[in-house]
Amino acid sequence: MKDGPSTLAKKGYERVLKELLPYKTEGGSFRITETGDVIAKVLKDDVWKPIYICEMDEAFGFADDLDITPETIDPGDLWTGFYDGARYSYLNNKVWWNNPDGPRQYADRPLPDEVIKVLRKFKPEGGSFRITENGYVIALIAKQPLPNNLKEQWNRLSEAQRRFIAIKVQSTDMLPVYIGRYHEGITLRPPQDMRKELSSEERDSMLAYLDCFSLNTKFDGMVPRIADSKALGKEFKDDPEDWA
Repeated sequence: MKDGPSTLAKKGYERVLKELLPYKTEGGSFRITETGDVIAKVLKDDVWKPIYICEMDEAFGFADDLDITPETIDPGDLWTGFYDGARYSYLNNKVWWNNPDGPRQYADRPLPDEVIKVLRKFKPEGGSFRITENGYVIALIAKQPLPNNLKEQWNRLSEAQRRFIAIKVQSTDMLPVYIGRYHEGITLRPPQDMRKELSSEERDSMLAYLDCFSLNTKFDGMVPRIADSKALGKEFKDDPEDWA
């Protein structure tokens, strides 16, 4: 883990190591995506470029009792493995990746309802989450009442597991917890090009939309006819915080 604790892999890494050696003869880092693809950066023309190495064929096993593939775990339980994985963010039903080299890129489809429901429960205002290489969705959450008996879970952990959680809490003041499972991976839409000219369909759509603001629109005073008393308690979402 970058800038954090580390432990040795005991099994599951043999094929990955074999495929990495031609590119990383002196060692180095690599990543495993949420779909199990192993990628690494190599220096080419004085620029570090990511390349595909291979596909992970089995989960890694680690020393120090670190279990990254727990079989019995419920949403809101402590996450006792590495806090790592592909990082995404969400708000309402939108999921995106913060591209460090350009504008954010949005997922082409939402996460499953059961995953979004738990994220909303623990992070109602949106935020970041991770998907591990084994399909576990995890997140850091702020202090809040939880039905899970966290102290009982804590007392059952090994010292190494406690240390990994404590270090994350000390550095973020947030708790790593399990959210759910997701194995299908996330496909990102191309980033929006703000310099690209609108298509004829997009222009027609905007003109039709602007018609909704014409003086010929029927209102009761300053309130549109479609508004009713039931809408007054609704959470307004008419000022999103992003461009998409």
